[in-house]
Amino acid sequence: MIVNPYPLLKQDNKNLYWCYNINQEQKWNNTKVFPSISDTYKNELVKQQEQQLILIADDDDIIIVNHAIDESFTHYLETNGLKIPKIVKTEKIESHCKSYNSILIPYITTEEIILEWSEYFPEILGQNNLNLVKDLNNKLFTKKLALAEGYPVTDGFIVDNVTDLEESYNLLKARGFEKVVLKIEFGSSGKGLKICNNDEEFKGLLKYIERRKTKFCILIEGWYKFEKSLNAQLLIRNEDINLLAVTEQIINDDGVYLGTNFTPSVENNVIDLYKMSIQKMGETIRRLGYRGIVGIDSIICNKNTVFPIIEINARFTQVTYLLPLVEKLLKGNSFIESRFYDLSSINDYDFNQVLNKIKNQLLNNHFLIYTFAKSKSKGQVIYRVFILFYANEHSKIEKMLSCMIKFSLDADM
Repeated sequence: MIVNPYPLLKQDNKNLYWCYNINQEQKWNNTKVFPSISDTYKNELVKQQEQQLILIADDDDIIIVNHAIDESFTHYLETNGLKIPKIVKTEKIESHCKSYNSILIPYITTEEIILEWSEYFPEILGQNNLNLVKDLNNKLFTKKLALAEGYPVTDGFIVDNVTDLEESYNLLKARGFEKVVLKIEFGSSGKGLKICNNDEEFKGLLKYIERRKTKFCILIEGWYKFEKSLNAQLLIRNEDINLLAVTEQIINDDGVYLGTNFTPSVENNVIDLYKMSIQKMGETIRRLGYRGIVGIDSIICNKNTVFPIIEINARFTQVTYLLPLVEKLLKGNSFIESRFYDLSSINDYDFNQVLNKIKNQLLNNHFLIYTFAKSKSKGQVIYRVFILFYANEHSKIEKMLSCMIKFSLDADM
């Protein structure tokens, strides 16, 4: 089941403006708890994912971008049936604002967004939710909320000192967990968490935290071997709660998001109970006062044990932007999955060149590139390409995914 959220967001014939302020959660982390390296070039690619606004906006809407979008890419999307909205650079938005009856729809509603845009827009989606947005995106707050509401939760502890952290680790190991995951308050797509696969890795991390002598608050949990990682998308309004989609997240061993299966296979009795749990949490979130898009991460473990509330994202996600397109594609296809690929080359390829190379790799198959980002890095060009694969046989999806594992931009040189 996929529901296009656009008609639900387009209320009272308001003029819709869209912006993509991704990576806000990382800014909320006040202390550096885990060792990490900031990759400026990869961060640049993430920002260019603002192209995904095209997928949800109508041709009467305006999307606000910080990076120019390749015209050959927008032409490609248009030839594949997408309506292209008006695209305006951030610095030129003032001359395009229609202050009367307009609403700004950001990726995530924050104090920074309100300060930057409130003079141009009389209404910003979720503008009355600022503190609640931050709370709901907080992994520790989510854990406490799930416990308070009586949901089954993964085994773990919230700690604020190295002694309790070490004791909690030993308890989890004694309870049979082979590895653990540590989570700080904010972060998405694998950011803000650290998986320790063994005692040596944990001791190394413990020493790192101890040496820094900074205040911290961490959630440490046992790592569950799950069969599926699900995500439920909700749109919470004053009058109702709409379940937009239940999808399967494809993540790697480090908890990093790789893509989405929009047509997951889950037993009927399991999915029915799962949807009831999600609807109930939606009611709780609405009671707290939140209005807008919510993504809820969940896992299904062995013997269909479901932990419905792992994380809450009180914001749009990449899946949200894809829903109108996926809803359309499902009318002729039984299976749809997405993946992204980080590529590199000494050559500076334009979009059409990359498209043709992928076409040659995926002959006679159905796919759509929905994001094309690139940046120059240390003598080479790095690319991030998001692809939607669709077919009526799952074996064809598997074949395309297998072909892309072997893909290289310079393979034919």
